[in-house]
Amino acid sequence: MRNLVSEAPTAADLDVIENQLGRTPRGVVAVAWRCPCGNPGVIKTLPRLDNGTPFPTVYYLTNPRYVAACSSLEASGLMAEMSRRLQEDGELAVRYQNAHEAYLADRAALGAVPEIEGVSAGGMPARVKCLHVLVGHSLAVGPGVNPLGDEALALVRERVGDACVRSRHDGGCHRLRNQLNPPARPGGKPRCAQELAREVRLSAPRAGVDATGEFHPDALARTFAVCDEFAQIIRAHGAGKVRFVATSAARDVTNRQLLSDGVRERLGVEVDVIPGQEEARLSSSGALCAVDVTPPTLILDIGGGSTELVLADAAGRSCTPSPSTSVPCGSVNGSCTPTLRRPRSRGPPGRSSVICWMAPGSISLPSRVRSGWLGP
Repeated sequence: MRNLVSEAPTAADLDVIENQLGRTPRGVVAVAWRCPCGNPGVIKTLPRLDNGTPFPTVYYLTNPRYVAACSSLEASGLMAEMSRRLQEDGELAVRYQNAHEAYLADRAALGAVPEIEGVSAGGMPARVKCLHVLVGHSLAVGPGVNPLGDEALALVRERVGDACVRSRHDGGCHRLRNQLNPPARPGGKPRCAQELAREVRLSAPRAGVDATGEFHPDALARTFAVCDEFAQIIRAHGAGKVRFVATSAARDVTNRQLLSDGVRERLGVEVDVIPGQEEARLSSSGALCAVDVTPPTLILDIGGGSTELVLADAAGRSCTPSPSTSVPCGSVNGSCTPTLRRPRSRGPPGRSSVICWMAPGSISLPSRVRSGWLGP
């Protein structure tokens, strides 16, 4: 994916770069490439730093994931292999020479530094001695300029992916939510989401479901209009992976294929209709990332068509949801007759009493559970 830019860094950009490098950045004149999330990924630097030191690297790679991947590739012996190919492949050598000259031209536009005249970076034009330089060059100027930089970048993306953003859609009974997050840590270990963007639109996809057992055409039209809007947001952020999660309404209808077809057409992904137990797990995991809890804590997620209950049985942010259940009773549908008990502490004005009905034997509650409200 090409995200070619050349713009003066903002104060926020410089803060990000400092965090990426672990030091104060020097000689930064522009952001040459941004990650899809918007953070600087390659910076353009002056050929002479403020302290007078010549600095030959015009395009400096800062994206931490790409930096780490380049280091791993260097350790694999890739640079020696590329250098050998330069000696054996005349066409490749010519293209690499052209990349060297293009690099020098870009640097000359920033000012003449006699000490490094004719010297580019990364080993160009005769060998390869720094993949970080070559990858930074390819990201900054786009494909087709530096052949070995393009090759190294392709290998980097095989290791860590093309984008640093993922998008998740939550299609509930009242609204659709679009949430953009960075990817999981290496190894896939779970972490609390660092939201990069969040959009919520009221679309009421469940309207009419309880009377007919089907999505109403008007409800689908509203939902698809929101999907069209979210598709533009996703493209603007360059999200690499998209997941569309549907819950109670999609579980209860006979014509969910219409929803699946419309979502696939607009977003290019299948609708993931998750069961109630999975909905309970996901909602509780999100809540436990945001607050510290003292066990036992009962978490209730009151939706439009179902209510999820999870009993948290361990303390702290690492709290693991244990017993859980999902009941087909929410704030929109009228398909159940729950037993309502007045909560010890009321929520904000306009919120109904806590629903205390549960499927028989689903969760055995301790004699004491902590109570409170979390959310709007």
